[in-house]
Amino acid sequence: MKLNTSIVIIFSLSLLLTLEDAVAKNSSSMLNVSPKICVISQEKQVCELTLNFEWKLTQQQDICLLENDKQVQCWQKTSQAKLSYKAYVQVETLYSLVNPKTGNKLAQTKVEVQSSHLKTQRRRLRSPWSFF
Repeated sequence: MKLNTSIVIIFSLSLLLTLEDAVAKNSSSMLNVSPKICVISQEKQVCELTLNFEWKLTQQQDICLLENDKQVQCWQKTSQAKLSYKAYVQVETLYSLVNPKTGNKLAQTKVEVQSSHLKTQRRRLRSPWSFF
């Protein structure tokens, strides 16, 4: 019984270490943006804000910051940078770091747009065909 328990513990630990290595390899690139959420007062209103980006890579390389697949700025042979960027967003917008030579997407983040406008219609709570 003790042998089985020891085998299970050893197997669990080796599995845990393997998962940690996989997470470390996938998190080698980091892209942060602030603020992450913009609140607008009316639907279909454009949100104007200054986004602060900070990113780090494990090795130096050419890199471009994209806004929904549109180039914002590129850097050559660098592993980290900071950028303030004036953005006009109306819907959820994806920002990603891409190597322009290979097309590999290294990191991604998003900015959400939320409306404080209350909807005028309420969802019906019961079916219209109810007998009661």
